[in-house]
Amino acid sequence: MHTWAGWTIIVLACAPAVGAAQALQVNARQMLTFGDLFPGLPEQVLRTDPVRSGRFQIQGQRNVDIEIRFILPPSLIGPAATVLPVAFAPDDGGISAGNNPGNQIPFDPNLPHTFRIPGSGGPPRVQVSLGATASPAFNQSPGDYSAPIVLVVAYLGN
Repeated sequence: MHTWAGWTIIVLACAPAVGAAQALQVNARQMLTFGDLFPGLPEQVLRTDPVRSGRFQIQGQRNVDIEIRFILPPSLIGPAATVLPVAFAPDDGGISAGNNPGNQIPFDPNLPHTFRIPGSGGPPRVQVSLGATASPAFNQSPGDYSAPIVLVVAYLGN
């Protein structure tokens, strides 16, 4: 059974922060992908997985706090509206300065998270990574499954 989760929507909420002159830019870099699943066997994708984890890049004003918030689906939808449960654990979110996924700070993607855009040492950007666990039933129908993942990013007032 082939299963994947992808985002079809990225929401960018730019609330101006004190002294923030640069608009936030958010790019989806890689879709969260589970690959082939086997009935009855849960499949976990770690946030640090370089091939299957979801990846976003956020660029904005240096030394300004941003809030990131996901709107996550409880399940993936497949052929004939078949449902496949998916869960996001408290450490399935990761954020790092620049493009260094090996230096991630874990966070709970089910809750809002605040992070400061780096003030020096490269471009003013952060990378957000997302993992999850899909749990197919023993009688899960084969096919492609998907669901939208929404990422909301906003400047916070300083």
